[in-house]
Amino acid sequence: MLSRLIYSSKSCKELSLEEIRQILKSASTANSKLGVTGALYYNEQYFIQTLEGSRKSVNLIFNKIQNDSRHKEIELIDVRQVAKREFEGWSMAYLGSINLKQDDLLRFSQDQHFRPEQMSAESVLEFLAFLKKKLK
Repeated sequence: MLSRLIYSSKSCKELSLEEIRQILKSASTANSKLGVTGALYYNEQYFIQTLEGSRKSVNLIFNKIQNDSRHKEIELIDVRQVAKREFEGWSMAYLGSINLKQDDLLRFSQDQHFRPEQMSAESVLEFLAFLKKKLK
């Protein structure tokens, strides 16, 4: 059974590019071993991440994230069984390097401020899928 988990959190501090690279390297290695795919968005204040894989593997990773000192105010946005992966082949895509226009943000958010805790699960997934398309 394939599960998808989406969460948001606030960053405890602004992370450097090198710190982001370390997170991605570690996540990619761990996710590959567990058969988990997903994407991470970071904008100096918030993280949004989706994880796709077996329920056991996704829960294991999410439990580690909940104990990670770089996160605070972790909010589980959605968890559900899905028929297919949105981020197939991506052990951990990084979507935070994409420059967003104000109009892009307004497509998914209630106003010009990025507040993932106010977005629906569908909006967050659409937002990440939109960013994924911009990477190609």
